[in-house]
Amino acid sequence: MKILMIQPPRWNEKLSLAIGDQEPLGLEALAGMLPTHDITLLDMRFDGERLDPLLESFSPDVVAITGVTCELSIVSDVLSRIKRLAPETFTVVGGAHATLQPLDFQQADVDAVVLGEGEITFKELTEALERNTPLTSVKGLAVNREGTLKFTPKRAIIPDLGRVPLPDRSLTRDYRQFYARGKWQPMGSTFSTRGCPFRCSFCCNWMLADRAFRVRGLDTVIEDLHSIDEDYIFMSDDNSIHDVAYSAELCAAVQSAGIHKEYQFYGRADKIVNNTGLIEQWRKAGLRRFLIGVEHITDQRLKKVNKANTRKTNDRALQILKQLDIEIIAYFLVEPDFAPDDFERVSDYIDQMDLRDPVFSFLCAYPGTPMFEEMQPLVVDPGYDKLDMLHCPYKTTMPRQAFFEAYVNLYRRAYLGRSHAQAMTYEVDHMASIIDLLEHELLPS
Repeated sequence: MKILMIQPPRWNEKLSLAIGDQEPLGLEALAGMLPTHDITLLDMRFDGERLDPLLESFSPDVVAITGVTCELSIVSDVLSRIKRLAPETFTVVGGAHATLQPLDFQQADVDAVVLGEGEITFKELTEALERNTPLTSVKGLAVNREGTLKFTPKRAIIPDLGRVPLPDRSLTRDYRQFYARGKWQPMGSTFSTRGCPFRCSFCCNWMLADRAFRVRGLDTVIEDLHSIDEDYIFMSDDNSIHDVAYSAELCAAVQSAGIHKEYQFYGRADKIVNNTGLIEQWRKAGLRRFLIGVEHITDQRLKKVNKANTRKTNDRALQILKQLDIEIIAYFLVEPDFAPDDFERVSDYIDQMDLRDPVFSFLCAYPGTPMFEEMQPLVVDPGYDKLDMLHCPYKTTMPRQAFFEAYVNLYRRAYLGRSHAQAMTYEVDHMASIIDLLEHELLPS
């Protein structure tokens, strides 16, 4: 069977290109489950003009596409093009948004929606298509039947990640030079865990796996790391060090295997504070960059978003990472009720903690999360394309012009008003261009 897998175009060409692109690990993982099929992967972020000729020359039996919430209209447009040019092709969509809001894909151009983790479901789907057996036998699907999605029984999460083989990175060979974040280019991606047991109200990740947290076999992770050519590695876990014992064993295994790479983790402040020795060991094994969700600088606001964390713990975690000379990318939430003093206090905190690479994200309540319905009365700029954390679709306490000016000034003060260029993830000139893009996007000329 011929299968075309598609990473859709960027939702905001200039901004997302400036921030950086990661490899489509989810699609590579799906392909790893199907070694006997003829598979092509099209990354439309770099190769968008190739879709039409590829549909003609490759003539796929199945097209699978993924996408996040802000890419919904883009994904729908791509599916429409596919059905217009190759109407007999079976189209499948999956990913976080498709899982939480499958009815958004109740459209003529979609033949099936994969719900939840896709590796086993997609494999069984292709087998059913090959055998011409009813798709109702495949768990974890929503199947288009005369314009209405019909749901098959729910599929449980994959309990043993050992059932998931290595991603097929050969499919992205022509694109790998472009995968990057800041000065880390090219950058490969893998994972050691899946899921998150916490319930931050602004996040949908914990909902995708019913709060379950699982670890990948040590031997599999080591084999995967050996297979990656890139020296820079993004561990795309929700919380890389949540299982402390497992993380310690993985760290020892990496060192024992003689793997010399530089790693980027994502994790929580409390895990860093309570396991400093583990962070020290990972530093020796190559941990060079840590993405940490600080979110807010007051306990009141942290409690409001159900972060289960405190300002004191955040402070201590940042201090530990700095002492270990680990690059910090600290994420902060900007909420619609921010007043001028809130923006000022966040800027002061950045200076106080000497944070070189802060990221300021507008609070976005994603469809399917408890916060989504709560925030609906505040929506003044509707549309899924605004749910990208780079726009604020809600009514603001401050006048919107002043609110967006204060937001852009967070970046200007953090990156352009200080002298720490050598330690930054992005070059100063690059950050200046990103800030200019934000200003153009948010502030009317």
